[in-house]
Amino acid sequence: MTEGLEPSSHPQRMRLGTRSCAECRRRKVRCIFSENSDICRECGLHDVQCRPQQPESRAKKRSHRNDETKLQQRVEELESIVRAMQSAAQSADQRNNPNPDTPASSWTTGPSRTSSEPVYTPSEISDETNSFPDAPLVRLFQGTTIVDSNKDRTQDLSTICSLNDKTSAVLRSVRPLIPEYDDLHTIFEVTEEYWPLWPPCHTGPEGAQQLLPGKISLAVDYISHDIRSTKPTVVAKAVLWLALCIQQLPKSSPLRHKELRASPTALVDNFIQVSRTLLSSAADSGETIDTVECLMLQNKLYLNLGMPRKAWLASRHAVSVSLLLRLNRLDDASDRRRPHLWCQVWQGDKLLSVVLGVPSAMPNVLPSRYADEPHAAEIMRRICAIAGAITERDQTFSTIPYSATVQIDQDLEQCAKMFPQNWQDPTPDPKLTLVGMYYRQAVQLQYFMVSQLCHLPYMLLSVSDRKYEHSRISTLESCRDMIANYQTLRTDARTECLLCEMIDFMAFSAGMTIILDLLSQPTRRNAHEEIEEWRYVVTLTTALQRTSDLMDCTIAAQGAATLQLLRTAHRGTYDGPEHYDCVIPYFGRIRINCAMRSPKAPEPGSTTVVDIDTANKPVANSIEFGLTAPTYDFSSYSNFDSELCGDWSSIMDLDTNYDWIQYSL
Repeated sequence: MTEGLEPSSHPQRMRLGTRSCAECRRRKVRCIFSENSDICRECGLHDVQCRPQQPESRAKKRSHRNDETKLQQRVEELESIVRAMQSAAQSADQRNNPNPDTPASSWTTGPSRTSSEPVYTPSEISDETNSFPDAPLVRLFQGTTIVDSNKDRTQDLSTICSLNDKTSAVLRSVRPLIPEYDDLHTIFEVTEEYWPLWPPCHTGPEGAQQLLPGKISLAVDYISHDIRSTKPTVVAKAVLWLALCIQQLPKSSPLRHKELRASPTALVDNFIQVSRTLLSSAADSGETIDTVECLMLQNKLYLNLGMPRKAWLASRHAVSVSLLLRLNRLDDASDRRRPHLWCQVWQGDKLLSVVLGVPSAMPNVLPSRYADEPHAAEIMRRICAIAGAITERDQTFSTIPYSATVQIDQDLEQCAKMFPQNWQDPTPDPKLTLVGMYYRQAVQLQYFMVSQLCHLPYMLLSVSDRKYEHSRISTLESCRDMIANYQTLRTDARTECLLCEMIDFMAFSAGMTIILDLLSQPTRRNAHEEIEEWRYVVTLTTALQRTSDLMDCTIAAQGAATLQLLRTAHRGTYDGPEHYDCVIPYFGRIRINCAMRSPKAPEPGSTTVVDIDTANKPVANSIEFGLTAPTYDFSSYSNFDSELCGDWSSIMDLDTNYDWIQYSL
């Protein structure tokens, strides 16, 4: 090549034999010219210009490579401009709000943190919730993109979160409801021993600190500071944690009789409603691990209130957010917060699904063990896996053979072998802490509940088919064990004030199952065996009544009253309403029918005086149970918003069809 000449002055030679036009070569079709025609058939058909091929210059090939380099440089320049604009916007916000930690009300009289509370910025919104980084197509794109995916990623300025008017109003309205500093301190002193039993609550940068017993000052500081945050999830978690503490206060606590901002029940209801509003507004900004902790705290509150349907909805939401955050991927073995939280989400979904009879949201695969996992937690995971197997069976119950239930029963027997030997002792070790005592009894209660649900569908079938007698016996054994463990839990000084109305309902359902069997199959046991069965009902009634005396437990009070009426009706000493009718959610309907006692006419010459009061007293002559298939359309029920903790005698279900079973007394 001569110096000074441009490379384009020496075009590359065409390959010999090349006759197709440029358009046919581009479309990769045969190029055919008709006789005496300058346009090929394809170009004439598509009405495009028919041009001969021209060799591409070396300079143009080099220009393609230069264009790629310039494009990457331009992208980096644009990213730096966006970061500069974002920094300027944050600086302006800080000038407009120099001291966001200024107390909003007079109740913040205690110590508070000195660090300022930042507003929402795009960098604080989790990238993991806005994409699926493990999707195959995403991985393919990341492998071919010219931009480094590990560089600092920014979002469009339009995604910077600004609190809407409704959220701001909620934040302002909740602050006056927070108790005074001294009352907060007292609330935490009374309830701190129960904190390890609740879903974890982390605070501080990156959730570095967890609220545990002995950290009362941290808890007071946490509520006092985070309630003034501009982040909806931060405020939601603070009020939910405080709601759990207020909810746990026993009846004997002076704070239940002291003039707080509102009654304890009203405060808990308000805090739950506030959290739902804040979590709804935060969902538009991207989910974080704080969102999952909020939902699990919400789940616990609903279980304590006896609202399994609302607890299930919170649990399902937690499952969705956890999967978006990839909590199921244990990428960092040193991070205990994420796997522990994922395990709780997984267990909650399995247990609530088997109780309500709905499909589980996740496959029945055990989550990996996390660091320092206690033995009771390992047993609980195994129980939840068996609960998942029961859920899968129940979804196609009519087509599943009985052998599937036999296999589940064998899995339960293997799980029982994992129980520590000292759990078999009727009297717990007095050296056990509250946490140890709770897990000792709660894990066994869950085990016997799952065992009961495994065999319950076949219990009444044993009346007509002796093949299912094993399921009947296993169901009754599980119910007796549930009542015995519940009685131990509720009479021990360490756990007698523990609030959880769902545990009360589990025990009540065990008592109702025993009564159903006593009334439906009275000839299968002798008099001594029947007395022993009713003794379990009496024990349960006493334990439920004791719980309602110590704590504000609606289910325990109504359960004790219902069991007492059924027992006295069976004994012939019924003194309840003349027409007793109640609807027990997730169970069915109960009626006790009465007849007026007819006075006996005195014999001729007798001086016996007829007792008019006794003669006119109603006598129970039959008990009816209305059983129905599980349904989750509760539009036909009135007052169902309270679920199990509502007034059972006031729930109306006129549109519900029952399969009635009547037992004459």
